[in-house]
Amino acid sequence: MSITVQRLHKLLGQLAEQGHGRKPVCVDKESFSSPLENDGVSVFDLEIVDGPRWIEMADDDGGTKWNKDGSASGRTVVILKGGAG
Repeated sequence: MSITVQRLHKLLGQLAEQGHGRKPVCVDKESFSSPLENDGVSVFDLEIVDGPRWIEMADDDGGTKWNKDGSASGRTVVILKGGAG
């Protein structure tokens, strides 16, 4: 089931009202897939607005990025997901 514009507006509006209006929005690419991708399908339904969530950042070689104090580097984001995730 996909999300309508009205539902997306409501979900994002609730996050803004909770003080998360300036959080970046990211897309979980792995959650968007279809067996028709090989046939050229490239538009997928949005099904979940997840967050805000803290995600770890990756360094240049794909490992975890670390802060100077030894803690993992990351940021708080809102994640848009498809039905496969």
